[in-house]
Amino acid sequence: MVEGGRLLVPGIVFGNVFIGPQPPRGWEVDEELLHANTSITPPHQYLAFYHWLRDRFKADALVHVGRHSTYEFLPGKAVGLAADDYPSLIAGDLPGIYPYIVDGVGEGTQAKRRGLAVMVDHLTPPLAATPLYDELLALRQVVESYEAASSETLKTQAAAVMRERVTKLNLRAELEASMADVLKVRGIGFDAADDDLLAHEVGHYLTKLQEKFMPYGLHVFGRPWERQSLDLMLDSMRKGGILDLDVERKLVDSPRLEMAGLLAGLDGRYIEPGKGNDPLRSPEALPTGRNFHAVDGDILPTRLGYGLGERLATKAAARANGKEGAARASSCGPPTRCATRA
Repeated sequence: MVEGGRLLVPGIVFGNVFIGPQPPRGWEVDEELLHANTSITPPHQYLAFYHWLRDRFKADALVHVGRHSTYEFLPGKAVGLAADDYPSLIAGDLPGIYPYIVDGVGEGTQAKRRGLAVMVDHLTPPLAATPLYDELLALRQVVESYEAASSETLKTQAAAVMRERVTKLNLRAELEASMADVLKVRGIGFDAADDDLLAHEVGHYLTKLQEKFMPYGLHVFGRPWERQSLDLMLDSMRKGGILDLDVERKLVDSPRLEMAGLLAGLDGRYIEPGKGNDPLRSPEALPTGRNFHAVDGDILPTRLGYGLGERLATKAAARANGKEGAARASSCGPPTRCATRA
């Protein structure tokens, strides 16, 4: 990343806006291994990129797009960073606005703590039930053929194909985990499972797989959803037991609020906080466009936390009473000079 003795800063300038790819975290190694590595220092060009943005381009704000960046995972302290920790060298006092997927709270919290960024959360893609397709659908059909076979010859052939496809699709480990309780009760290993048991368990596994949800396309930040996407997501939420009538309005409002949140951040205005989570499990994460946080006030204190606090408070009260009793005794002097009345 050096040309003519000068470090390169790739990107495009549109008036007051610079758009560029975040520099690589390193070279000559799989970059995925460096992506969230908090021990290996960034190369010179990485630091030069941000130096140019702050001191040459003189940016007023920095927007990292996508989950997730790498600067919040650079070496340095976990919290309470010093000025010479690498995330501080990158971010400095430059305001950071970070569009982030609403269910990415764990990693997003790193960007808040170590990158001093303000979140603007955005919707997940619409989530749809997962119909089986390709090889998995073919495996389902083999299982159904086995279960419907009227002769032992057909069952034997179907069982052989079923076992062959389980191996080909690398499903053995997942099936072993799914069948663990049954195998333990029978006292056998996976290879000893008879054809009837395997067919039943493969069918059960595929049914569970089919009941899961998958992303349907991608969400474009700030772009309203089409009716089909809304209906898909609402249907998935109803299947998940969410029947809140206000959810549709929040979903419809979210893209507009996302863009409004980003513009508010760039304008130095307040961005409303909100709980982050997967909307499919936690509709309180809607609408998006908010500065998400990880603390869920609805479940705090937890039962474990409350119980621990109660025990500590009881111990503290006992210690206080003990000290008070000791203080009273010491102020009385010899026992013959102290008197109490009921």
